[in-house]
Amino acid sequence: MKQLVFVLLILAVTIQSYANPSPFKPLPTSIYIVQLGAFSNPQVDDFSKIKSIGHIYTEQVGKVQRVLLGRYEAEGNAQTSLAAVHAAGFSDAFVANRKINPDAMIYSIQLKTYEAGENIEWNKWSEFSNLQVNLSDDGKVKILTETANNITDINRVLQEVRARGVKGAFIKHINKSLIHKVSAFEMAINQRQLMSIGQVDFSAGSDIQGDITIKGGLLTAKPSDVPVAYDEYNKESRNSVKQLQSLLSENSNYRGEVDGVFGRGTKDAFEMFEDKNGRYALYKERAKNRKEISFKGGLQEFVNLVYDNPLMAYGGLKNETHPMADVYLAYMYYTGKANPKEADKQALVNKLMNSAIQRVFVTGTFKGTTELDFTKTYNYDNLNILIRHISYMQDAMQDPPSLPCWLFENHPEEAASMFNRLYSMVSGCGDFMEWDELKVLKTIAEDLDPVNHLTLGKADDNIRMAYDSRRAQLYLAPTISQDEAMVMETWNKRLWTALGTWRQSDALHEKMVTPLEIAYYRGLVKLENHYMGRGFTQQEAHVLGLGVLRTVVNYHLNTYVK
Repeated sequence: MKQLVFVLLILAVTIQSYANPSPFKPLPTSIYIVQLGAFSNPQVDDFSKIKSIGHIYTEQVGKVQRVLLGRYEAEGNAQTSLAAVHAAGFSDAFVANRKINPDAMIYSIQLKTYEAGENIEWNKWSEFSNLQVNLSDDGKVKILTETANNITDINRVLQEVRARGVKGAFIKHINKSLIHKVSAFEMAINQRQLMSIGQVDFSAGSDIQGDITIKGGLLTAKPSDVPVAYDEYNKESRNSVKQLQSLLSENSNYRGEVDGVFGRGTKDAFEMFEDKNGRYALYKERAKNRKEISFKGGLQEFVNLVYDNPLMAYGGLKNETHPMADVYLAYMYYTGKANPKEADKQALVNKLMNSAIQRVFVTGTFKGTTELDFTKTYNYDNLNILIRHISYMQDAMQDPPSLPCWLFENHPEEAASMFNRLYSMVSGCGDFMEWDELKVLKTIAEDLDPVNHLTLGKADDNIRMAYDSRRAQLYLAPTISQDEAMVMETWNKRLWTALGTWRQSDALHEKMVTPLEIAYYRGLVKLENHYMGRGFTQQEAHVLGLGVLRTVVNYHLNTYVK
């Protein structure tokens, strides 16, 4: 756990949002719901003409089902929907006010977010148990599965869901009052029937989403992948886009409004800047083939290479004296990544693991407590116990290698109990650094870095590892606390104030900072798109995007901010 303390000091923020979450968006004190009526057996056809007004669902109360519409944080929005419901002939409908218990927080897994009126793929999600819905004030419908009271249990569910193909699923910390269990009535009422080509309704709330195809005389919509790709040409105005547009109007051919709406003109101007600005074009060329390596040489690199280059990993681990080298050798033998000379492979795996446990807990520097009974001799006849013991040793040592991404990617179920320990992970799990925009940004930041990091040794490597670890967390399981949100906003302001002063001190500095600034805001726009496509609000996506950018540039630009 000492490694966690060190990382917290380096990042100066509370990164274990799971352990003590504080949602960025304040929890409402109450919500408003339009109650359409109470029925023993409500019929779908009776409510079909008002389903365009809002999402309709039921609530079981004894033997009666209340039929409800929408969930609103603002009473005015609920009253607007009520007026439309009354106009449609449901004169007995009324608005109900429900208080929120702030202590009733639980964890759940969000599968996908649907826009208001979008066709929900109920058949796709009905295979998941305990299906839940979270309704937003703006009409968005968020589909969730399972709930749990602690992060360990929900992490295990997350891995199972991702293993079933929902790669964009993520953990949601939410109040019980804001979700409800899905019923057959809800599935039936909140879907559109396929229509013949001449009968398609393009009225508000019924636009067909996705790629349109003609099949068998019917117009159908191709379901989008999960998570949905957030449309970068959306109509929302964002400050990040305004910043980018202002920069492009000064440094490229952008002549449109600085309105914060990302359109074709903004994209074209950015692409022209990429081609015409010689300094940026050079950075882009240098960034094209870059790969992120958290450590060069040593135990960490050999651990990282177990799957990509097992031959090199094996040779390196054999020459390392660290206890975890033996642990990962045992893993390679057990999984067949390496074949020992010894005839009894199981005996060798047991010997390596039990010896490593003794070196960590008995003859090593360990002084704390552990759930592992290190007085026993274990037989490692299944992968689950081997990986679980890796986690015990990981927590006990002051200098363990970071947990490699391949451990979570290849063994999600076995590694689920470790998933919330992302502070000790390396980047590379489908990391943001695979994005061309962020590769260019990091290349520019490196060029402006006045520090020779090669001379600083292990302490500097630990700082870099902390940023890589945080970025891995923001990719795999994005959460952010309210305190951290404030830190990110303050850091962003300080960074650009400092760089603004530096750029004004010399004409050359101006030419050096401009590519950085344009790359920074282009990256922020794309990161916001990424997070909004996963159901986060615009402001939440903005703060999460800043969090990622800090992990990309602050290692190299921190001296400007000090």
